Amino acid sequence: FFFQAEDGIRDHCVTGVQTCALPILFRILTMKIAIAQLNPTIGDLVGNSQQILGAAQKAREQGADLLLTPELSLCGYPPKDLLLNPSFIAALDYYLQQLAQNLPSQLRVLVGTVIPNPQAESRGEKTLFNRVALLERGEIKQIFHKRL
Repeated sequence: FFFQAEDGIRDHCVTGVQTCALPILFRILTMKIAIAQLNPTIGDLVGNSQQILGAAQKAREQGADLLLTPELSLCGYPPKDLLLNPSFIAALDYYLQQLAQNLPSQLRVLVGTVIPNPQAESRGEKTLFNRVALLERGEIKQIFHKRL
């Protein structure tokens, strides 16, 4: 059903010929989304983190609720042979954690990065996932793997 609420609360609604008497809270939720146009440097985790943090601070100042960063924005694109170095992969995880802790607390940020695939050998899959991490309130809240 569809209805408009003037005060934000309805104490009844009509759906076809039926009437319901349950209170319904009607609130329109809006989300302001910012898109970071960055130029990350391949392998520069410190510099790329700073670029993301700067974009996040600017986005929050402009009232954004969510910031989108480019694919592989933390490590730079394309990282190629760097992804073969286990210490680089470990550093990516470290800088992602640090970035999460330093972001404005009211802002959610999607950061492009990679993560090891722990089941790669047993399943015959690639050793790494191209992923995006949702950072929120100092934590990595969720991970999304790229799918083709």
